Amino acid sequence: MRSNEQSAEVKKRCAVWGTNSVGQQAASMARETGYEVAAFCRSTYSEEKSRLGSLPIVTPSELKRLYDEKEINWIIIGIRNPVYVKEVDETLHNLFTGDTPIISLDEIENEYLRRIHRELQYRWEIDFQNYAKNWLQNFMSEVKFWAEYVAEDSGIYHQNYLHCLENREFNGIFTTCGEIMETLKADSVVMDIGCGLVSKYGNVLPDGQEVKLLPVDPLAPFYNRINEQYSQGKYHAVQFGLFEFIADFYERNYCDLVLINNALDHCIDPYKSLIECLYIVKKNGKIRLSHRRAEALYEAYNGLHKWNMDFNEENQFIIWNTENAINVSTELREICDIQVVGSEENCPRAEQWMTAYITKTNDFPLEQFIDLERERYNLAFFVKQLMEKLAEQPADYLQ
Repeated sequence: MRSNEQSAEVKKRCAVWGTNSVGQQAASMARETGYEVAAFCRSTYSEEKSRLGSLPIVTPSELKRLYDEKEINWIIIGIRNPVYVKEVDETLHNLFTGDTPIISLDEIENEYLRRIHRELQYRWEIDFQNYAKNWLQNFMSEVKFWAEYVAEDSGIYHQNYLHCLENREFNGIFTTCGEIMETLKADSVVMDIGCGLVSKYGNVLPDGQEVKLLPVDPLAPFYNRINEQYSQGKYHAVQFGLFEFIADFYERNYCDLVLINNALDHCIDPYKSLIECLYIVKKNGKIRLSHRRAEALYEAYNGLHKWNMDFNEENQFIIWNTENAINVSTELREICDIQVVGSEENCPRAEQWMTAYITKTNDFPLEQFIDLERERYNLAFFVKQLMEKLAEQPADYLQ
């Protein structure tokens, strides 16, 4: 710890309440935005876990002492769960009199996003094999999420699951898709890629005509097995398809509309995935993608959340993470038009969303953007790795 005289010179010295991945990320964002992190805090003391890296983990009473002795002047809440945030707020208000020197996770994250946008360096150099191996190490967490939180009766999203199983109206769940629905007619081919257990769209238009709805997901074999167990026969089978190689699964100009909802951030290479989706969309056809803004950041890069769908000050569609970034609007301007609708940057992070409406303006050869020889090699590599990973899974993974 610094002496009181030294700490007085530091204008932004803080402790972070929270020691899991979100808390650690909050500390990293704090450092990036000019704070000096002095300690972590949690409500209980553990002698075995008294430090995190080079920093001490202190109790609430020790946190108060650090503040009273001017070792810190801010406390950042590095917790996402609102129930725990409420508990921490109550603890801090009981410890402190007057204004509590709290900085919320939303505040530090929004400040970090503003800095990122000012300093983002655009480069796209994906090491496909490494990203693929990471995906394969984490995909079962996604399967378990859908099984435990959605399909099972006790799951917090189970009612949504039941609504989706019963829904037949195209716009029955996503009531914000009216503007896209107006472009469809009978027998339009609509792909919901990255759909999860069941598509949130139906196949019936308001006038009673039906579109051809294709629910597609790389984890389809798992999801179909979950649905067989929990849906009471009400589901439509999810088709297997890989985002990054979707042009190998469907013909050029196959779809009228591709829908992507909070799924592109799970990809191994989201930019390549988007190009492949554009390839199978008809000229003047559309892609609608809607995501929580900077979802990977929001999820602390856990599980399959490795990429941030975002927009810059010019309202251009950008994709980034800690290693790569690309301005999709400028890179693909010769083959598509992209319109972005985004939330206000200072609204709560849980409510920050971005939707991109992408219209294919020109056909293009896939090799204009993709090395087809490398494409075949990477697909073979991924399928081999996937089969090996599947062989490792216990037969009772749904239990």
